[in-house]
Amino acid sequence: MLIKNITMVYQNTLKTLQRFPLPTIFSLLICYFCLYCFDSSRFWLPHSVIQNFGKYCHILLFGFLFFIVLKLFMEYRKESLNSVYFLGTTLFSTIAWYLYTRPTSIELICTSGFLVTGLFFSLVATPCFYKPSFSLQSWNFIYKLCSHLCFSILSSSVLYLCLFFILKSIEQLFDFVFYDNLFVDIRCITFTTIFHIVFMSGIPKKIDNLDHCELKYINTILNYLIAPMLLIYTVIIWVYLLKATFTYNLLKNRIILLTSIFGCLGIITYLLSYPIHHHQSIIGAFGRHFFKLLPLHLLAFSVALGTRIYRYGITEPRYFCLLLLIWLIFSTGVSLLRKADEVPKYVLLSLPILLFTASLGPWRAVNISTASQHHRLAIILEKNQILIAGKLQKPQQQLTLTDYRNISSIITYLVNREKIDCLQPWLTPDQIAQIKQKARRSREKMIMQAIGVEIPVDPKRAEG
Repeated sequence: MLIKNITMVYQNTLKTLQRFPLPTIFSLLICYFCLYCFDSSRFWLPHSVIQNFGKYCHILLFGFLFFIVLKLFMEYRKESLNSVYFLGTTLFSTIAWYLYTRPTSIELICTSGFLVTGLFFSLVATPCFYKPSFSLQSWNFIYKLCSHLCFSILSSSVLYLCLFFILKSIEQLFDFVFYDNLFVDIRCITFTTIFHIVFMSGIPKKIDNLDHCELKYINTILNYLIAPMLLIYTVIIWVYLLKATFTYNLLKNRIILLTSIFGCLGIITYLLSYPIHHHQSIIGAFGRHFFKLLPLHLLAFSVALGTRIYRYGITEPRYFCLLLLIWLIFSTGVSLLRKADEVPKYVLLSLPILLFTASLGPWRAVNISTASQHHRLAIILEKNQILIAGKLQKPQQQLTLTDYRNISSIITYLVNREKIDCLQPWLTPDQIAQIKQKARRSREKMIMQAIGVEIPVDPKRAEG
């Protein structure tokens, strides 16, 4: 029996490696990079790779998911292997070079994060690319893929814990000493290569011939726990909005987080309960009417986010919240204008398209955030007559403490993002070059001095 199980695991692994050769190579490289990260003395990498270690890690993760999605495209569309791999490799090389040339770590993280997340949701939404409408077979594919992802995480964790306790027992009982980083190596291998292979082995090869999934336990959780909690939360938000209307208070900042969580959980619940939307139950009613409940939440989300952007400009987290708001508004609009069977398709397809669009081009998160903060800085300087007709002037009056703090926070932001070049219309190229030569902690002070901004002095304390 044991030999039979081992043989079956070996055969499944071999089939997975044959089906996904390039993702397997990327997985092995990711594992090697993780091992090097924990102990560089035992592993070798070229000096040029070490200097750009983070960039290569992002590129490898992107490549792993990219070639899985490309392989599924080839299987389901039955395209030619050579032509698709040629076009896919060309596209991957272009995007990899684009990631490699990102000048700052925050820009790399934002761009890579949007691309990798978009690829993952492209994988989840695979049936939507090939089916005219969202069917039960499409739902079965997504359910099997996501459930197998959870199984892969669980099985990798169990395997690591079993190996950990076995080897620890050998150490304790037999006074046997393994090398120092054994458990770190096992963790790296288990949660990279083994996890990836287990996950790839469970990706369905076909969409039309999938068996129907039993949802007894999920239905119970959705029907008696998730849906009632979301409905109760809806009432809470409505009461809060009614209170804010009568008291004329601005919406609290925390409402952005709460409404975004509600929207995401609601859509996940809506998609999970798709096969039983026609049932006469709590979850069935929730699935049919969820998007009718969402507009008031989106109104609260929009007002709160708009208030934050108006006061403090756009930053990367607010840019992400803005994308989420656009997606939720689009999903709500689709649910009101399209047939019920078409809604899940548009909801799933719109997310990776939005993420890919946001990761490439001049409208990237860092670019938009930098432009917003630069514009905000210009408004504050013009208000205090420090910036007139695009040129810096000597301050004629003392700044308020609020304006000083806002200027300081904006300059700190630009220094941390290495975007001080946007100040070049106000500062000369020589000043910018001198500032860049200094340590990061000194740059903010030099920019403040170059602009002519000083810490405001309280008159009462000055007299004292």
